[in-house]
Amino acid sequence: KAGETASAMTETEKTMLELNTADKEELMTLPGIGEKLAEAILDHRKANGIFRKPEELLEIPGIGEKRFEALKGRITANGKGTT
Repeated sequence: KAGETASAMTETEKTMLELNTADKEELMTLPGIGEKLAEAILDHRKANGIFRKPEELLEIPGIGEKRFEALKGRITANGKGTT
């Protein structure tokens, strides 16, 4: 059982989602992100350019501290990607 937990953690690390390249379907795999919020993230990226840090998600209506806390271990924003 302990071995399973370690491999699950490795899987999670591999599935970090890059905010600057993720499409709508990928964004919707995140906890608490449905179709509308995924579209809002894409719209924000289009309007404001790439995310420089994950905390910029807090600028999007519907993503507050609580939702961001659930996301922050799953997302990254390395400053590269498409706008």
